[in-house]
Amino acid sequence: MSLEICKNQGNQKNLTRKRWLVAEDDPAVMEFILEIAEAIGVDVVAAVDRGDAAIRAIRKYLPDEVLTDYGLMDGQKGLDVVREARKRGIPANVITGNQLKVQRLIERAGIDDVGVFAKPIDVRALTRRLVARRP
Repeated sequence: MSLEICKNQGNQKNLTRKRWLVAEDDPAVMEFILEIAEAIGVDVVAAVDRGDAAIRAIRKYLPDEVLTDYGLMDGQKGLDVVREARKRGIPANVITGNQLKVQRLIERAGIDDVGVFAKPIDVRALTRRLVARRP
């Protein structure tokens, strides 16, 4: 999949670089997300594969945005990562193989300002949300 869409959207907004935290346990998906971040001019302050590491990184770095897989390597759910981010007012996004289930779980938990993206990742939808939120 070409990242040209991301590059074009990123170039349209020549603003302060945004800081992301990425939590993903699939190395191929992690690499793809890091490529998207680079293409749209975002700094990734932490790229982790475990929920506990993501929560510690949120507390340490206070990123501008969090992207997390729903199911992480340590068995922790992305929902725990999302809760930690939202508790600090940080927008969060979940990447999942089961978009409808995760959307329902987030709604039931009463958590707001969470994007939910299905795998395989729709690059246009993800970059639209993230580029629109740039500072």
